Amino acid sequence: MAPEIHEARKKAFEAKKSDLFSLGVLFYILAFGAPPFHKAVETDEFYKNLKRNNGQYAYFQKHHHSKKLYE
Repeated sequence: MAPEIHEARKKAFEAKKSDLFSLGVLFYILAFGAPPFHKAVETDEFYKNLKRNNGQYAYFQKHHHSKKLYE
């Protein structure tokens, strides 16, 4: 679930962006057999890294499931 869904009562969000986020997570699971992070919160190392790198290659090179592609 996209983080915006958890905070939907506090502030508005764009449903299309939320759906794309969820679709991206599903694609990651299909490709690598595991989710890209444990929980979509700033304290999760992989979520924070994904957000900081904006989904760029640096994230995939560091994640323990996808880094195998770069070895």
